[in-house]
Amino acid sequence: MKLYRYYSSIEFALDVLVNHHIYFNSVADFNDPYESVICYDRRRDDDGNPQPLKEIQYSSKTGSGIISFSTDPDSMLLWSHYANGHKGVCICFDFPLQENTDGFYTVEGSWPNVLFRKLDYGIDLQCLDADGGFSMGGGEWCRVLSNKPKEWEYEREVRAFSIGQERVRLAIQPQWISGLLLGLRCNEATLSLMKRIAQDSENPFTVEKMDVNPKAIGLIRKTMEVEPTKAKGRRK
Repeated sequence: MKLYRYYSSIEFALDVLVNHHIYFNSVADFNDPYESVICYDRRRDDDGNPQPLKEIQYSSKTGSGIISFSTDPDSMLLWSHYANGHKGVCICFDFPLQENTDGFYTVEGSWPNVLFRKLDYGIDLQCLDADGGFSMGGGEWCRVLSNKPKEWEYEREVRAFSIGQERVRLAIQPQWISGLLLGLRCNEATLSLMKRIAQDSENPFTVEKMDVNPKAIGLIRKTMEVEPTKAKGRRK
């Protein structure tokens, strides 16, 4: 499955392209204040039946790390919001995913504690009953965190969850990187650096530069010629 990760920070992008590591953040650091917020009510009558919801409590502790991808590499909004106003980059990953139950995906032969899931949009605040406390396992939290209000639908998001590990760097297989997109406002230093990384990579990937569409409002991609350094050496 091809998924795209936008980067405002060139440093984080280099960690992927050069060091082959990817960072799973904590939901507490996300930009949506309702991320992982669930209302739940501990009030029950003498027979243990839940009472009408009168008091809302919130929980945002998931115990799992999250990284967000998109299926859309050409969104002007995503480039504006998550790639430093078109000055950043977007990395294309081609993960060997296999579908499991409940709409979750896992990576074949790797990352045993990581689940992928496409987000569902249109759900606002999620209310659950809790008897004497609030406790959810990793899989339950993944389902909760796979729902967002419809306002976020433009992101076309797919999330990966590292169960039981927050703010963690995980190693990736170099062959999972299949492409690199450069923002239309990337400076020359960034362009030169990214081309050099692509040239030196032992696992070739495509490099494209975003540009404005001259025929309609939107973005287009232009392929950049990048000849691997090793290929040059073989012809000498």
